[in-house]
Amino acid sequence: MYHTPLAVAPEFEFRATPENYRETYPGPGQLPDRIKVWRVQTSPRGSVVACSYGFQDSPDAEIIAVGFNRAKGYGAIGIGRHANFLQWGYGDPPSRMTEAGRRLFINCIHYLHRFDGRTPLVRRRAGSRVEAVAVASALARVGRFAAGRVIYLGPSPEPKETAGWPKESAFRAWLHPGRELPLESTRQTTQPAGDIVAPAMDLQKQFFLDKFGPDLWDKYHADPNGLVAYYQVNLELVYHDEVYRVDEDLRSLGLTSNRTFETLERLYELWQDPTRRELAQRLLDRYTDGRTTFDFKTGRGRIYFSDVGGYKFFVIPEGYLDR
Repeated sequence: MYHTPLAVAPEFEFRATPENYRETYPGPGQLPDRIKVWRVQTSPRGSVVACSYGFQDSPDAEIIAVGFNRAKGYGAIGIGRHANFLQWGYGDPPSRMTEAGRRLFINCIHYLHRFDGRTPLVRRRAGSRVEAVAVASALARVGRFAAGRVIYLGPSPEPKETAGWPKESAFRAWLHPGRELPLESTRQTTQPAGDIVAPAMDLQKQFFLDKFGPDLWDKYHADPNGLVAYYQVNLELVYHDEVYRVDEDLRSLGLTSNRTFETLERLYELWQDPTRRELAQRLLDRYTDGRTTFDFKTGRGRIYFSDVGGYKFFVIPEGYLDR
């Protein structure tokens, strides 16, 4: 990408590691204090086109470059490809790009040409399992700020300001994990007649229930770090069915992951056993679309699993990856 058809010679510099990177970095280890970056354009408009969670869990997508940002999570994508679509996260026209940025843009278009006619294999049906950990981590960070605060949800779509909650951050903070709630603001506003008042803790509970369900609320609403650990330990068994769940059915069969080829093959083997057929069928319904035929002898390399595609196994069409 940096050599064909044009040579790209970025001018590197070091920037302080954004705090939002430290909050969302999954490890291992710690991030350095400074990160090596280079300028694609002359203004700060844009730098992220998509979150990284689950972006590459299907063979039709790849991350070309991450973007340096102070609002999204660590690893958010600056340049990506989904089938024959180039995802370019920078907002300036070529006239305001750096020379290296212009050359990289041309190289990306040249690279994309080889995927001409390759339509996307996967549409987004669910969030990635890593997203469950990220959202749980966000709740652990912001939960301590919720006590004693309220949010006004009036006739306008934006929440109005209240103590410690400027309207730009308030409601969005629950919907978009990673946004740090400001502590320095103590402004008060008068509640207009007819507005709806929502205590912040109530919003937090509703957000929790929407993401994780009532069973985990009872266990972890006062222990958000425990919620993070729960999803980290069980990451290979996480799936999404209205909320993020851990597959205890698979665990009962001694299976340790829901996304490996071996798991799919084993489920079909168990289906042959009349004593296991009901459970095996339930799991096959959960992880396949009921229509796809899987060739376990000669087609192993074309079978893949996608969280984003709905926590299902799929088959790459023959010839799709030929270039």
